[in-house]
Amino acid sequence: MKSIQFIVCFLSLICFNSQLSAQLGNGKSSDIKEILQRPLIVIIEEPDPKIIKKFNKKGLEADAKDYIEDIKQYNANMKEMVEKYWKGNNKKILYKTFEAVRKLKSEQNTKYALLYCLPFLPSTQTISYYPLESMNQVVHLKEVYENENLTRIITHMIIKKIEDLYKKPIYMVPLVDVLPTKSSIKVGIHEIDTYFNYGIRKIEDKEIKQQKEEVAKNAPRLKDMTLLIRKDFLEEGTTKEALKAVYPYSFKLHSFNEYEKLVLQDDEKYAYLVTQSVLVASRSAIVVHKIYATKDNTLLGIITPDVGRGKVILGNMFLGGTTSGSYVNEEIMKKFAEQISGEEEDKDKKQKK
Repeated sequence: MKSIQFIVCFLSLICFNSQLSAQLGNGKSSDIKEILQRPLIVIIEEPDPKIIKKFNKKGLEADAKDYIEDIKQYNANMKEMVEKYWKGNNKKILYKTFEAVRKLKSEQNTKYALLYCLPFLPSTQTISYYPLESMNQVVHLKEVYENENLTRIITHMIIKKIEDLYKKPIYMVPLVDVLPTKSSIKVGIHEIDTYFNYGIRKIEDKEIKQQKEEVAKNAPRLKDMTLLIRKDFLEEGTTKEALKAVYPYSFKLHSFNEYEKLVLQDDEKYAYLVTQSVLVASRSAIVVHKIYATKDNTLLGIITPDVGRGKVILGNMFLGGTTSGSYVNEEIMKKFAEQISGEEEDKDKKQKK
């Protein structure tokens, strides 16, 4: 697919920008306004007969059924979350396959915006990431591609115009999970919305606040909220007791299913923690931690390490955890506690003096 080549070139030129939530954007204000007015096509997947054939050839009929079900579930997750959270022209949301979209593009169609997910995998030969053809290849990747490691993939949510199908996106967000779950898709859609708001406001509002200022203002809300943390986000060896010693506020460790259920309730008494592996150029990734309010997705905390000093992961040395990486530990939670108490802001002021 031609878009693969363009995205790779785009990623190789991108720099890490902490003021834009450490994500990858290239949209102009005029492009963003146009995208929000257009009908949206959400690209969905269909089971690949070749993958099913590979399963069946190996006697893995049960896995073939699971694969088909996972594709069905992914499509359902996208549909439910887009219809609930997309703030653009939500009266006209369509669902089409890549093949159908390519056909529209070949007809010189310029009517639609596109939203879809695309996984990037570290090369086993070089220290670089390359995109897979579609989400289809992620499902049961280990069984189909025996030498690949599912935990090393960084899946992105991408937004672009249909006429730019083979060009760089207006914006792309690294998702929390490799195979996007509902909560992961919720984060992706929200961060696209945040970027769009920023892209419009940065021209129209000279007083726009930077991200650190927003967090300093919002973080104290966490004193009265319960923070939801997925157990698989914890760094190996990190215990609940160790986190309590550095994070004096309310939090709960949950299994995936419990976490997913509570995050999607949009309850004002909860906040939720996410970890993202953000590509820095095409060959490495850096880990970013964020806390969002479940009710309105307000950013309540963010830990964005400097590229030169943070945890950088090179392509084939990526040692991620079960999703975007199990990197939550005492050090991270202590930093969040400092943001809530205002101690981090005090440290910044002293350093500036």
